[in-house]
Amino acid sequence: MELFGKEIKYVEKYESNSNFSFFEAGGNWFVYRSEVSSHTTIYHPQLEPTIDLIFIGAMYFELLSRFEKIMISKANDKKSLELAKKFDKGFKFLESDERVYKIESQGNVFYVVTAHLWIHEHNCQYRESFIKNYNSNNNYLKTYVKNWVKIK
Repeated sequence: MELFGKEIKYVEKYESNSNFSFFEAGGNWFVYRSEVSSHTTIYHPQLEPTIDLIFIGAMYFELLSRFEKIMISKANDKKSLELAKKFDKGFKFLESDERVYKIESQGNVFYVVTAHLWIHEHNCQYRESFIKNYNSNNNYLKTYVKNWVKIK
């Protein structure tokens, strides 16, 4: 599927060994960004590109300021069903499926009910504000986003 001129890759679950920190918030958006690497090694001769976890229209969230290694999925467990019943209402967005996401990190489980979760894997170490640049310049997707990932 293509959105805003960029092909979206859909996956059952998303895993990353990166560490993520709360990066910014604005309006109904909040963003976690993978930590920027500051050095290269013989095994990783290039700086690691950054990844953004972009939550749009969040109605409920249990999150930390920092995550180490994550796995994100749409769980169909008891808690996600309870959260969906309570918070997953009245969204008028492009997708009609359940919007309860389960984030696993360091043996802990967190839940988010959000209209959209966009995962942007950059082609470089992107250090600018996502919100500022996305709102002011939609070339952001073409210029900086290598992969746009969403959970099925």
